[in-house]
Amino acid sequence: MREKTIEQKLIKAVKNAGGIAPKMVSPGFDGMPDRMVLLPKGKIGFVEVKVPGEASCRRADKLS
Repeated sequence: MREKTIEQKLIKAVKNAGGIAPKMVSPGFDGMPDRMVLLPKGKIGFVEVKVPGEASCRRADKLS
């Protein structure tokens, strides 16, 4: 399974829960999570999408 496929499933699940999952882009700053998840009632989360068995970068681990 590819990251893109996993990301699309995440977006669909968040939308079904009444939220949005915009892509985060930060030029010049490595390690930012892939998506910010905004749900009803002020719930927020940050998601780094990886395929099973692939390790996230150390910088992303520190931010989570």
